[in-house]
Amino acid sequence: MIRINTTNPVADYDIFEDKIYTNQPDLGIDYFYFVREELLPPPAVRALEYYMASVLAIPLTLDASKSDLYTQLYDRQLQVAMATDAQGRPSVGFASTPITDVRFR
Repeated sequence: MIRINTTNPVADYDIFEDKIYTNQPDLGIDYFYFVREELLPPPAVRALEYYMASVLAIPLTLDASKSDLYTQLYDRQLQVAMATDAQGRPSVGFASTPITDVRFR
């Protein structure tokens, strides 16, 4: 784990070595972690390739138009990678409150 993004329920916690300490009996966490390159999905790998090409295009070729081309390809591929990633997790529903109960009947 690199770092915790959010907890469910929202709670105070401390991390010591490889353990999380909190007063909550059950704690769900959304966290960032390091993924080995061979486990990355292909759209994400392609986006990284285009990003690296856009950064290295000018120093290697002295051609700004190639950098612009790879930047455009990166932007498109990043959208594809994000859309693909978004399909891999369930959507979050609305919390049941009096306001949402009335609004979404």
